[in-house]
Amino acid sequence: MKNTTEFSEKPFSKALMIPSEDIAAAEQKRRTVIDEKAMKRIASEALRQVDGILGFEGNLADVIKSGGHDDLLGLAVDIADDGKVSVAAKIITEYGKNIPQIVSYAKIHLAQAVESLSGLTLDNFEVEVADTMTRDEYRAKNTKAH
Repeated sequence: MKNTTEFSEKPFSKALMIPSEDIAAAEQKRRTVIDEKAMKRIASEALRQVDGILGFEGNLADVIKSGGHDDLLGLAVDIADDGKVSVAAKIITEYGKNIPQIVSYAKIHLAQAVESLSGLTLDNFEVEVADTMTRDEYRAKNTKAH
């Protein structure tokens, strides 16, 4: 059966029955702030998913900046007012894997993660390959450190 009742001349959002222009006005007023720590977490998780990246390398200054979060070491993030994100990472790659290919895929994967999870745009991605080692060497190093 067709619903012929009309509530107004304005087009409505079917899910909430809110006039479309009210939704547009609300979108303009809405402001979401994403903290750099949250963006570091997004970057960390996205980059750890890239085949060939074993982890990150940080130093004492990174430990202090990260608030003691080991998984965020070796990452620096800047979020500009225009929503553009810059990420710098000091990565440890897996020995025997093609480093330029790893970095290329990392940039693509990171850009997708930043956009899909935050709605922001990855503008700049700087990589320093701090070390390259086998998975066994990396595990042994991290087992001793913890």
